[in-house]
Amino acid sequence: MPFPPAFTNAWDVTFPPDTQLANLLGQDLRNFRTDVMQRLSLLSGTLANRPTPEIVNATWGGVGYGLLYFSTDTSQIFQWNGAVWNDVTQSLIKTTFFKDNTTHLHTGTVTEDVVYTNVINGGLLGTSNILRATLVFTPTALVSGGSTIRFKYGGNTPFFYVVSVAGQVGVTYRIDFTMGNQGVTNSQKVTAAVNGFPGTPATQVTASGTLATDSTVNQNFIVTAQNGAAGDSQSFLEYFLEIL
Repeated sequence: MPFPPAFTNAWDVTFPPDTQLANLLGQDLRNFRTDVMQRLSLLSGTLANRPTPEIVNATWGGVGYGLLYFSTDTSQIFQWNGAVWNDVTQSLIKTTFFKDNTTHLHTGTVTEDVVYTNVINGGLLGTSNILRATLVFTPTALVSGGSTIRFKYGGNTPFFYVVSVAGQVGVTYRIDFTMGNQGVTNSQKVTAAVNGFPGTPATQVTASGTLATDSTVNQNFIVTAQNGAAGDSQSFLEYFLEIL
């Protein structure tokens, strides 16, 4: 396999030997430059180009230390432990990774329309990490009750909220949604709470449930809106995602 991800030369701490011929010095120095260049250049790149550090007689990692690799296409950070790459992204980065404060008006259709969509990279949830989504929106018109806001992960719909009565028009709602793996990568606990301000007609709706979606592969996390009638509309004011 060529470089990348395979290195041209193995990293051998015993080479060149003390008995190496003097007329090979130039070649040895060129090989050394190539070895250093290739290893430094592969501290980051695509996941497919993540190298395998040589373990014949070199120590690149162990318990509590190791090389880091930054996967630029999956937004992950890996540490070499001497045998395998461990995903250490969440030990270094716990933050909002998407936010949108632009107002989006949804109207004029009764189809289910995507308002926000994000790819949750495989492995990002680990076995115990939590995805938190916060959505702020206002129903601006309601011709027919039944406009539905849905949260979707991997094609499943773990939570939805229905705007059903005229009294909800003009009320600003905040949906707090969390989803986290329960010790394994394909079992998620879901909770959600909806708060309306100024609080009419209902101040809070809560829900909980479970999913069984494979989080080791890339999955889309989507917020959709579907009107009960073409004259219904909603104004989406704020949305952000966090990994906890």
